[in-house]
Amino acid sequence: MKIRTRCRPLMILAPSLIAGCGGGGGGTPAPTMYTLGGTVSGLTVGGLVLANGSATLPIGSGATSFTFSSALPAGSAYAVTVKTSPTGFSCTVTNGSGTASANVQNVAVSCQALTYTLGGAIQGLISKGLVLANGSDQLTVASGSKLFTMLAPVAYSSAYSISVVIQPDGLNCKVVGGSGTMPAADVATVQVSCALEWTWIAGSQTAYPAAVYGTQGVPNVANVPSGRFYSTAWTDRTGKLWLFGGGAFDGSVYYYLNDLWSYDPAIGEWTWVSGAGAHNANGVYGSLGNAAPGSRPGARGYAVSWTDNAGNLWLFGGFGYDSNGGNGSLNDLWRFSPASGLWTWMGGSSLIDDPGVYGTLGTPDASYIPSSRSSGVAWTDVSGKAWLFGGVGPSGSFNDLWRYDPGAGLWTWVNGSHSNGAVSVYGTQGVPAPGNVPGSRIYAVGSSDAAGNLWLFGGSDTNPALNDLWKYNIAGNVWTWVSGKNGGGGTASYGALGIESANNMPGPRSSALMWTGNAGDLWLFGGFGQDAANSAGGFLNDLWRFDPVAGQWIWMSGSNTAQVAGVYGTLGVPSSSNIPPVRDYSMGWKDDGGNFWLMGGQVWSPGGAGGYFNDLWRF
Repeated sequence: MKIRTRCRPLMILAPSLIAGCGGGGGGTPAPTMYTLGGTVSGLTVGGLVLANGSATLPIGSGATSFTFSSALPAGSAYAVTVKTSPTGFSCTVTNGSGTASANVQNVAVSCQALTYTLGGAIQGLISKGLVLANGSDQLTVASGSKLFTMLAPVAYSSAYSISVVIQPDGLNCKVVGGSGTMPAADVATVQVSCALEWTWIAGSQTAYPAAVYGTQGVPNVANVPSGRFYSTAWTDRTGKLWLFGGGAFDGSVYYYLNDLWSYDPAIGEWTWVSGAGAHNANGVYGSLGNAAPGSRPGARGYAVSWTDNAGNLWLFGGFGYDSNGGNGSLNDLWRFSPASGLWTWMGGSSLIDDPGVYGTLGTPDASYIPSSRSSGVAWTDVSGKAWLFGGVGPSGSFNDLWRYDPGAGLWTWVNGSHSNGAVSVYGTQGVPAPGNVPGSRIYAVGSSDAAGNLWLFGGSDTNPALNDLWKYNIAGNVWTWVSGKNGGGGTASYGALGIESANNMPGPRSSALMWTGNAGDLWLFGGFGQDAANSAGGFLNDLWRFDPVAGQWIWMSGSNTAQVAGVYGTLGVPSSSNIPPVRDYSMGWKDDGGNFWLMGGQVWSPGGAGGYFNDLWRF
């Protein structure tokens, strides 16, 4: 069977149709795609999420670059933003938006930790001078502050550690909860607690203890001076405390000493340096101005002292024994060199009751010398010159003011009267005037400040004692009555413990101790005078601070009642419960670290157990 094939004509399709049906070659090309990314800086934690439209990209801790996973078609817009910032960080985007025309690599993400304040609460800050630190950030905290905030905020996740770099005057402050890692929030939970602490360091709790001299020149923990009163005290340039002579009692007779001791706070030991325990020893003067191994002052008490800029210890006057064994008021001037261990008689008479030579007011001369006296007040100024005020001699009490230049070896009568029994000229309170002058007095106390002022408090010129506070400006040669009663008969007003008030006032007193704190305030301890009941007088252990800027007194510690027992506590252990027993005629030192040291004196104890003590305290 023959198959027949039918032929059909071929259709020729246009190329355009073929292409439209998916044929090869020609047409619209695929779009060009570009990457989107950049750099990251400052990212030390995780949690950062970037976004470009609906596309998101988590960035890990420590990353320095990023690239989104989705590419961008050419010509499309982009806008990189921070969708989620890490905890405690702030991240910003630079060059984050534009139109893609090439791979985008210049988007910059910069992150930095957020900062938060660091602070807390303070308890018991009743004095000046507290400085807190967190690293290099230091904050001086005002007295009376209850809260504090460090000056520099702290970055999130950074370590912080608050410490006390300078203790306030008279206080010991401790930090609790001061270290940690900064959270993403302010920290206000650090606690600073301050307390006023006394420490019983050495010596006995009983009256009239005997001395343990040991070997001369050799420190020993067993060494200790005897119980005594109104000895002479110095602090040398190495921080050692020095003690000379004073009055004592052996159970039957009173006598004076001329033994010299040093105490080294670094090792906690006394050293007997020179002199002896003999009663009422004569002075051995030697040749004026020449140091010699045999030279030494006679036994005495009630002298004044100072330390010069070269570190020498100076002694003037007092009541004691001269070269012939005479007993009376002295005006001999002595210098002791801790380096050589030798005494030098520098001026004044080798005999008691010398009238002195006043000369011309304001004019120095080698022949001038203050009259014999005891129980005066001495200061040193910032230039190293010594100053002497008042005291009592054979003819009565004085109010003369003298300056001694150790470099030139010259005395100058500067102010006050050359006659005994001069009365005070108070003028207007707080106003300096050329005519102002404190009256003649004994057993007053004083201290100098860094501004060039000499401060004088209390003492006695009549009965009852005084509580007037005076300031002498060296540059202007002028006195200012600052506070207290203008004359005898003042009263005590204690106020609230630790609270500054214009109404506060220590009672009139004599034979107290005064020093200047590191923050410039004056401190006053004990003595014999009036308590809060304004009784006729008794032994005191109250501690006061005077703020020269505010012109106000603050009762800091101790009792507002006379004749009360002290609290020794545990030997060598500071405590806010400790307080020295009431006393007068004590010896005091201030060391270079700002600590005040107190020793002995005439101490009252319950049941008639008082007397002359040798207990050593650190405040």
